[in-house]
Parts: sequence; structure tokens; C-alpha cells
Amino acid sequence: MRKLFNLFIITFALTTFANATELTAWDRDGTTWVTIKDKPNNYEDWIGIYPKNSSNSWSNVIAWKWARNGSASPDEPNTDEYRFNGIDYGEYEARFFLNNTFKTEYKSAFKVFDPYKPSINLTTTTLKPNKAIEFNLGGYPALSGNQDWVGIYPKGASNDWNNVLSWSWAKKRNVTLTGVPVGSYEARLFFNNSYTIEASISFDIEADKTATISLDNGVVKPQENISFTLSNLSGDRDWIGIYPKGASNDWNNVITWGWAKNTKVTLGGVSVGEYETRLFFNNSYILEASVPFSIENKNVEFWKKGALTIAPVIEVGNNGLVYYPKNLHGKKAPVVFVVKNHSSPRKKLATLINFIASHGFYVVLIDPSVAGSNYYTEPKTKIAPRYIEIVNYLNERGHNLDTSTIGVVGSSYSGGNTFPVLHRLKEEGYGSNASFLLAIESANAFQMSKADMRSLSTNNTYITLLEYDTKGNLRPQENGKPNPYSTDALFPLINYLHLKSANNLENIDFQVFEDVGTRGHLYHQDTSIINGNPGENYQHMKGVLNPLGALMQLVINKNNQVAREVALNKGSDSPVKDGIMKINPISSYSYDCKSHDDKYIRGYTNIKYFNADALKGNRDYINSIEDLNF
Repeated sequence: MRKLFNLFIITFALTTFANATELTAWDRDGTTWVTIKDKPNNYEDWIGIYPKNSSNSWSNVIAWKWARNGSASPDEPNTDEYRFNGIDYGEYEARFFLNNTFKTEYKSAFKVFDPYKPSINLTTTTLKPNKAIEFNLGGYPALSGNQDWVGIYPKGASNDWNNVLSWSWAKKRNVTLTGVPVGSYEARLFFNNSYTIEASISFDIEADKTATISLDNGVVKPQENISFTLSNLSGDRDWIGIYPKGASNDWNNVITWGWAKNTKVTLGGVSVGEYETRLFFNNSYILEASVPFSIENKNVEFWKKGALTIAPVIEVGNNGLVYYPKNLHGKKAPVVFVVKNHSSPRKKLATLINFIASHGFYVVLIDPSVAGSNYYTEPKTKIAPRYIEIVNYLNERGHNLDTSTIGVVGSSYSGGNTFPVLHRLKEEGYGSNASFLLAIESANAFQMSKADMRSLSTNNTYITLLEYDTKGNLRPQENGKPNPYSTDALFPLINYLHLKSANNLENIDFQVFEDVGTRGHLYHQDTSIINGNPGENYQHMKGVLNPLGALMQLVINKNNQVAREVALNKGSDSPVKDGIMKINPISSYSYDCKSHDDKYIRGYTNIKYFNADALKGNRDYINSIEDLNF
């Protein structure tokens, strides 16, 4: 037998899809049967029978047929069947080839059994947990006719009756047994109601695997690349496509697509609208999973309150306060640690706290007014350990805090303390998944060395430093004198420059915003000056809440590019050089680096916030750590 080939080069492009083609082969009583469901219809497609594990060389072909010469199956719609006779017993594969080539498109393994030896073979092609399984008994005469039976055993178990999981009398060649759960098994054929094995076959039952597709981008912007995570792929020409919402699966409706060769797939962006991304197996249009998403042409407002209701405050000891959302239904919640100033009543932080908790975060607060002044100068050894005690207290009482995702927020003195607090928490394993730091007009960072500051600049830590006004202080009074609460712009700038020296600017930003009015340094607080209910003044505080909300979303979803834009790409990597920050003479500030260096910093850090030789004149030239000569 020979097959003549007219070989030619074929270039494939994805322009149309066939339905899911299925190839199945088995032997029954010396006849090999091959069925093909939803086969391609190329004129020179063909089927070959090969020894198992042999190459596709023509010399290995045992038997073959043109795929166009099949007979319609009387039992299965859209299915052709083919009969092959005279194949010796052994292990084989039926292989399907397109267009007279030798590239395997589909294949199915089968065995041909000795016609004079009893055999048992699976005829159920897809095995599922606890679903009936059909077997075919082969050989001549195949059965003894005297109480023959088939039983399913755990693989490797003895033939004792106690090990039988499912069984049936074998009165005919076809036997159906009740299903078994996930596991490895053997089906065994016995004659004469005995326990002597005449034939057996091994098989596995695997768990049902439902394909899934999920969107990685938190918010998708127009024309932005979109990433998806997939699971339980078939591995056979799977693909995903973006469709208009509600459109049919026709190829003409595909906006953009890609092969699903891995569990991560990124597609090109699309314009404003509502969409579905759909997952298909086997180069088909049979939907396996989908995920909807929409693209809106407007800026995301991260400063708005979240949807969750706040539970009553929990007091832990004499200085610990915990705020958290209701109705989390057992879901783990990330944690934000608010570093509170000594002089600020906690009610002035109500809007800030409610905002954080309403978005699904626990808020842990320590009130230093009842904790002692050393909470300011020793935050790494006083504040951070106390936070950990409170978290342990909560977890021991049924709360479910996710300390792998955390944030630290503070202003002024406490803004400087956010750095050592986060540093100590990370040393204890907190923030291993993602962490953020928001320092609002920060003062000096007690207990932090230069190396400690650089170590915060990691790939999973997002840091934003907020400064009010380009001069870093409250505007001068009408008489020209400094405002009583004005602070030296060098404090946050030096903190930022030491972070920047770690060369990880991707996750660090220095932001300045103006027009904060007379409140300036207290802009993040909820005061009686403004309209609205206590704890509900979100719009008035959106200058702080917008980057805070973006940071919170970013630690939840690192691929949220819109949140990244707001949290980390709004400011400057060189604030003085770029002209958004001006360093004024020391006389401009009530709280200046020189006086604080003399009074507080010495002995707590090797970061120098004041250097008389470097900071002369109007100090306009400061651009980097090198310029500061520290």
C-alpha cells in the first residue's frame, strides 16, 4: 500500500475558525474504529494509523484513509467514522493531518488486543468524577459465560472483595459501571465468579477543571494594553478575543485577539465602550469563560468615599484605636496604620479614617497624647511594636487582617515617623505582598539611617510625599512674618532625596499642590472651618484623599495603571530642578531644619537635615544629595 503525495508549502493565517474537532480511536473485536467530530473539510486531509510514539514518517504508516472518504456516524451528529481491518495487536495512535502534510493536528491512542485473549478496554472517552464508565470486553470468546464480572479497584489494591469500589456482571461485551471519585484505578475482568484476573486496564479520574479568565487591570484606560489571567487551559490552540458586549462569537465581531499559550495574556487596547473578553479552546468558537469590562473616557476620582459602612471603634488598651468596615464576610482585609500627631484630636482625623475604612481597610491608630512623648523620637521601638500588639490582639479575637498588604500614613512629625514605622513593620514581615507610605509634609525621620531610607525603595513599596505649596510652608502673614506653623521645605525634600538615592524612582513620587488656603499644614484634617458633617468632608480634602485612595488601590492591584498615574506620576523626580519646589532662607520658617537639627535629631539618625556650610544664601541650588553635601 502506498500513498502518493503532492507536497506544497502552506501558510496559515487566523481568518476563520472551525468548531472543536474531536478525534477518537478504539479497537473492537479486531476492527479499529476512528471517529472525527466537526472535522475540517480540506480535500487532502488524511488519517494515518501509526505505532505508538513513532515518528510521522511515511514508512511508519500502518494504514491510512483520506478524511473525505468517511461514513456519517448513525449515532453522533457532525461525526464521520472510519473502519480499519487487519491491524495486528499492539499499541497505536490514529493521527489526523491537514492538506496532505505530515504535521499532526489531532491524535488518539488505542490498543488492538489479541483476539484470542480476553481484554477490557475503555469506551468512555471523557472520564469525570462519579460519572458512569463504559467498558468493552474483547477477545474470543471474550467471556466464559459463567458468572463473569468486572470490578473497579484502587490502583495497586489486592483483588479482595473489600477493595471493590464498583462492579457489574459481565453478561455482554459492553459493561457500564457506576462512577468513582477522583483517583487512580484499575478495571479488572474475572471469570466464573472468581478473583483470578483475566484482563485489566488502568485509568485515572481527574477533577473537573473549569476554565476561568480574569482582568488584571483595575481600571482600563482607552487604548491601554489589557492583561488577563487564565486557568485550566486545554493546551490545544486556545485563544482569547475582545468582543463588544452582547455580540455573538462570530469572527467578524472580534476586535482584538491573541493565542492563549500561557496563563498570562496581554492584548492591545480598545476605545471607550463596554466589552467582553472570551476564552475559547481548540481554535473553536465554543465559549469556555468570559469577563466583562468597560472603558470610560473620564478621570477616576480616587478621593470619593467607599461603599462599606464603618463599624464602632475598638479600643485596645489605653492608646490603641481600631476602625474597620462592616460586612466583610470573612474576607481578609488589608491594614493602614495612621501615625497620629500628639496635638491633633482624633475627631479631626475622622474624614481620613472613615475614607480608608470605607474602602475595605482596617485602620489602626495610636493616640500618643496618652502614650508619652518618646513615641515621637522613638517610633521604630515604640509605635511599630505597639501596632503589632494591636494586630495580634485583633486576630486572636476573630478579626481577619491581611498584614501582607499594608499602608502607613502620617503628617508633620508623624509624617517623618511613617518611615521608621514602615521600616520596622517590614522587618517583621508586614507588607510582603505590597505596601504604601503617604507622608504629608513630613518632618525629620527619627531612628532612620541613610541605608534604612534607601531600603524602603523596593519593588513592592509605593511611596508618595505630599507637600503644600511650592515653598513647603503656610503662606506668610499679612505683615510679612512667617506663619506660626510654617515648616522648612528641606524636611520632606531631604527624606525624598534619600529615598531617591536608591534609584527606584518608578515607585516614588514627590507631589506639590497649592491653593490649600489658610489651613495649609492642617489640610488633611477635618476641621470646623469647612462645611459638612464631621467625618464626611471628602471633597474638601480631596487633595490628600486622591493620592491616598490611589495608593490604596495600587496595593490591592499592582496593575492598576490609572491608580499609578495619580499616586506616583503626578509630581516630579527632581522637584527643585524642575521648578516645583523652592527652598527659602531659614528665616522664612517658624520650624526650620537648623533648630530641629540642634534640638531633636542629634543621636537619632545619621541623616543631617541641616548643614551650615551647604545651606548658604537663599539655598536655591539644591538639586540632589550631592548638592546637600551630607
